[in-house]
Amino acid sequence: MLIIPAIDLMNGQVVHAQQGQRESYQAIKSDICDSADLDAVVNSFLQLYPFTTFYIADLDAIQKKGSNQNIIFDIASKYHQCEFWLDAGLYAIQQNSTENITSNIKRVFGSENKISQVEFVDLLHSNPELILSLDFIEGGLIENDYLLNKSDIWPSHVITMMLSRVGSDKGINI
Repeated sequence: MLIIPAIDLMNGQVVHAQQGQRESYQAIKSDICDSADLDAVVNSFLQLYPFTTFYIADLDAIQKKGSNQNIIFDIASKYHQCEFWLDAGLYAIQQNSTENITSNIKRVFGSENKISQVEFVDLLHSNPELILSLDFIEGGLIENDYLLNKSDIWPSHVITMMLSRVGSDKGINI
C-alpha cells in the first residue's frame, strides 16, 4: 500500500480542505506543523515518515484564479527524492506547462474537468504519465461519467477522491 499525503494550496498557503467547500478553506492548523507554508508542511511530513510521493492540488489553478506553480516547482526541486502528483487543472495539462517543471512532478487530471471521451484519450496520448483522479461527491462522479464504464482507457495510476468526505470524520465510502 502506498500512502500519499494530500496537500491543498490556495493563495500560497496550505489550506484545510473541508468536503469540497473551497470558499470556506482556511490556512491549515496542525499538530505536526506550526505553519501553513508548503515547505514547512512537506518537511513536517518527512519528519514523520519517509514518504516518497505527495499529492498537491493547486486550487487557484484548478479554479482558474491564479497559480502556485512557482512555490510547487521550488519544493519539487528541493525535495528531489520525492515524487509530486500535481493537480493544477486541465488548462495546465493542455498548455503542457513545463517551465521550471522538474522530472519528479507528474500531472493529475481530475474528473471534475469536463471533457469528452475523445478529448480524454487524446490528452492521455500527449501526456503518457498522466494520473487520473476520479473525483466523487455524495451523488457520484463529478463529470465524465464515461470514465466509470471505460477503465480500459484509464492510465496506469488512478486516484479515487471523495471530495464530500475530505476533511471530515466520515472516512471513505466503500
